Amino acid sequence: MPEDGNEHGEVANKRLLALFENLGWTRQGKANLDIPCTSGIHRDRNNDHGVDGYMTYDDPFRSLERGVFIESKFRQWESVRESNLDDYMKQVLGTMECAPEADEFQTRLNFHEDRNWDAGIIGVWSEDEFHRSEFQDELSGVNVRGKERGTYEIAVLGNYHLNRLSHLASEYNGIKKEYNSEGDRLYFYYPSMIDKPYPTEQNALSLEYALSDIIFARLEAPYTVRGEVDGRDEYNIIFYFGTVSVDSLRILFNLLVEYNMLDSKEVWIYHDMMCHDGDMQDLETAKSQFKRNVVPDEEDSSKEEVPKFRFYRMTEASFDSYTDRLMEE
Repeated sequence: MPEDGNEHGEVANKRLLALFENLGWTRQGKANLDIPCTSGIHRDRNNDHGVDGYMTYDDPFRSLERGVFIESKFRQWESVRESNLDDYMKQVLGTMECAPEADEFQTRLNFHEDRNWDAGIIGVWSEDEFHRSEFQDELSGVNVRGKERGTYEIAVLGNYHLNRLSHLASEYNGIKKEYNSEGDRLYFYYPSMIDKPYPTEQNALSLEYALSDIIFARLEAPYTVRGEVDGRDEYNIIFYFGTVSVDSLRILFNLLVEYNMLDSKEVWIYHDMMCHDGDMQDLETAKSQFKRNVVPDEEDSSKEEVPKFRFYRMTEASFDSYTDRLMEE
C-alpha cells in the first residue's frame, strides 16, 4: 500500500493534499493508489508504485498544466535523517519515472490529459521537535539519480516550509473571504521576466512560489459612486518570508519598480514573524525607516505618485492544526 499502510499515514496524506488544495491545486482521482511498474526501467522491482496523491495546477511558467506526485510522512525527529530522506526521494522519483507509462495512471489519475508530470512533493512533518538547520544538513547530503529519462523536480518540505505555507494559505484565503463581493478578484500574480515576457494571473500557487521567500498577489475590488460601480481599485500584495529590515524592504520596493507594480492604490506587505530574525522593535524601526527613507514623499510633486504601504503580520497557523480544520470544513 502507498505510505505506511496505516491510519497515521492516511492522516499525513490528507493534510498535505488539503493544504495544496487550499492553495488552488486540484486533486485528481483517488488517493493511495497502487500503479503497476510496467515501464521496464526498474527490472529488479517486483512491487507496484504507491501514489499517495496526484494533483494538478495551471502552470504560469509552462504551456501545459503541471502534474505533481504527493508523498507525505509523519515522523519522530530522531528518524528524520539523510538515509530516510534518501529513501523517500528514491521512492517518489521511481514513481515519477515509471507510473505515467502505465494504463492505470491515465485511467485512474491523469484521465488522458496532456500535462507535464515532472514534479513531486514530499512532506516530512516531525511530530515532536524540528531543527531547520539540521534538517537542511541532512537533506543536503542526499544524492538521488534517475534513470536518465528526463528532468524531474522534487521539493522536500519539512516543518518550517509546511508551516510557512499554512501561514500563506490562512492569510490568502482570509483576504478572499473578506473581499467576496461580486466583482472582487484575488489571484497570485506572476510578473513578466526575461524568459516570461508577459505577466500571469493564476488562482493557484506554483511550485516555484511555494519555495520562494517573496510571493506576489493582487486584489481587484470595484468601487461605487452614488451607488453605481465607477471603477476598480487595485491592491498589490506581497507575502514575505524573511527578516524585515530596511535593506530587505528596499529590495521589495525595487522589485515593485522593476515589475511595474507601483500603479496600485495600495501595497500590502504581509510578513511572517516565524521567519523574522530579530525582535518587534527591530521590525518597527525598519518599517518606519523604510517609509521615511525609501518610499518617495507623497508631497513631493517631482516624484511619480506612489501607493500607500501597509504592513500586516501573518497569522501563525501550524500545519497540523490548520489542515485539520480544513478537513473538518
